[in-house]
Amino acid sequence: MNQNADTGAAGQQWSLAPSDTGYYKIKNKSDTTKLLEVYQNSTADGANVDIWSDTGVNGQQWTLVKEGIQ
Repeated sequence: MNQNADTGAAGQQWSLAPSDTGYYKIKNKSDTTKLLEVYQNSTADGANVDIWSDTGVNGQQWTLVKEGIQ
């Protein structure tokens, strides 16, 4: 995934959708069948993030954490 300047395009906009597991899916506004996914379900620092179809893998499950609290 590349980091680009904010153009306001729908492909740069995201929404949160609750999943059945209690986590969230991060859906792309331009194509709601595409989700934000950590490549190969990695938990390593600096892991790549990509956009992929909804496959239900752990790398597509997200939780929100209040800043400064872990």
